[in-house]
Amino acid sequence: MPENQDLTETYTGYHEGFSYNPPNGKYWDAIRNTTTGKNPFLRVRERSIDILVTLAMPILPLIAMLTYNPKRQEKQPETKYTKLENTLPSVFTATEQDGIFSIGGVNRTEAIRSITHLTGLPISELERRMLPDMRDMNTIKKGDYYGSTDGFRLYSESLLDILSTDNDYVSRRGLTHQDVARPMLQLMYAFIKDGKGHRLAFDLNGKKFVAEMKGFPMWQDSPFNDGISVPGMNIYVENRQSHSRFGFALLNPILIARFGFYEGKIEYRVEPEKAIDFFY
Repeated sequence: MPENQDLTETYTGYHEGFSYNPPNGKYWDAIRNTTTGKNPFLRVRERSIDILVTLAMPILPLIAMLTYNPKRQEKQPETKYTKLENTLPSVFTATEQDGIFSIGGVNRTEAIRSITHLTGLPISELERRMLPDMRDMNTIKKGDYYGSTDGFRLYSESLLDILSTDNDYVSRRGLTHQDVARPMLQLMYAFIKDGKGHRLAFDLNGKKFVAEMKGFPMWQDSPFNDGISVPGMNIYVENRQSHSRFGFALLNPILIARFGFYEGKIEYRVEPEKAIDFFY
């Protein structure tokens, strides 16, 4: 992919589990209609193009030789890759909750399943806050919690089941939720510190990446009653060697590092497997 190409150009849907899926959905319908012959004009145009290409084929090498000019081959500027800092703010320091759950720390799955309250709220209330919030933003009083129109989980999903399942998986991979969140947090803070734009090239774990940050003029509250609110921005990352891609919202690594919460089966969910394989 060219250095200046928009990373979201090949992104199907704006979220969709933050999994890139080229070709671009914006153009795919037009391409499909052309190849299936639904548009007679396009079929006629395709036949005309085929005839022209056939006639031009014998002289194409001659044209290429006559028009080649080595002086036109300008050298592309070398990409400078930034080393990401490995420091994280104290907000992610582990704190105990009722002696059972450690926010920002390591928790056993058995302990997670025994939780009845978290951050001062019953689990049932946290689950309610994680459902799609369809209220008009203009009706929300200052300081009141405003959720996400997409929600953080499906109606059929249990918060403790989500936490437990992902906790088991990350443990089997020999990592902690803080390990999974760290590259995303490092990148997030690199963008904040840079302050020069929304594109960044960086080195991490021996791999080279390029990332873009895009979003909306709004803020997103954490559903965990912890007073955290972040800009509604998303970061899209590409591995320059493998060209694999990965995306996440700014709130994702915060919820992962503090609660081991990757969200339910919704568009904004970050799959721990994908995050681990991409950055590590």
